[in-house]
Amino acid sequence: MPLAPPPRLWCCAAADAPIVAVFARCASSVQAPGKVDRTGGTGRRWSCVLRWDWGKNTVTEGTWTTMEIRPLRSMLSGTGEFLLYHAKNDDDGPFSAKNGPRFAVSRLPWMAPLTHPQSFGPGGAGTSPCALSKAQQERLWAMFAGFFWRQTDEEWPRHLSTATNQAAPSHPWQALRVDDPMLEGSGFIDQLPKSAATEGAAPTLVPHLLASHPVVMKSNSGVQVYLLAAVPAAPGGPGTGWNVWEGQLRFFTLVRSIAGVRVEPLDGVRWAKPTVDGRLLTAHADGKLRLLRWGAGFGASVWNVDQEHDLSGLVPRPALPPADALRGLT
Repeated sequence: MPLAPPPRLWCCAAADAPIVAVFARCASSVQAPGKVDRTGGTGRRWSCVLRWDWGKNTVTEGTWTTMEIRPLRSMLSGTGEFLLYHAKNDDDGPFSAKNGPRFAVSRLPWMAPLTHPQSFGPGGAGTSPCALSKAQQERLWAMFAGFFWRQTDEEWPRHLSTATNQAAPSHPWQALRVDDPMLEGSGFIDQLPKSAATEGAAPTLVPHLLASHPVVMKSNSGVQVYLLAAVPAAPGGPGTGWNVWEGQLRFFTLVRSIAGVRVEPLDGVRWAKPTVDGRLLTAHADGKLRLLRWGAGFGASVWNVDQEHDLSGLVPRPALPPADALRGLT
């Protein structure tokens, strides 16, 4: 029997702690019996939420669910303890698709909603059996005050941020234009896809959203390393022309030094986030999480692996959340 493909990964990182929420979406061929109580119903495609503590080099498995999770609208609290997530389900529960997807706050890595699910729109609110008191729910929602509920191409690059708003210090992602001076002479644009040539017309660059994030700034040697992100823009806009699970978002390394500037693809990287100490948190198409450290190479970037966690063999193990996931705030 052939092995199932590795799960597709997306993450969101805490702004003030070495904690990452990992969303692992299994292939439709990965099956498990039963129902995930309190978080979702039965279905064909399983997803798991995990807690990656890269400070302690640990990964903790949490909720297994068949709800449709929308990771681009999910976020961690500053400390990484609480997860704001956006999801819907096909049953009549609190995340019923009849009223549209809803937001809720849980304690990572579990999805037991400690708040009553909210749509922040005409869908209204659902009811959670795990909800804390009204006062404690208000405290939870306040942790995410300023979070932008809608993320279309017009809000790029909010999609990549750990901050609740564009102006926050923890949001150093900067949007780029294809003619941005920092890309001059790098050959980066030549690595982006072009439309097919037609009779009498040369291929043209497919419209892309671009962004940069500093990773390593070595003033003594003059070396500067940036993380670049590129994804096709929604044709005709507005909207979002890409899906986190489909691999359309690509990452690159841009290196500036006395030798010049160069850009190299980070092949297989599906999510990336620089750390405050100049390393790179990454999730890969092979189902692995890696913490990378940059090192100079001969004409090429070298990313050394400081930490690795293999999630390629994840098997659904749905279970009720533990008591710790349901406890109130202190």
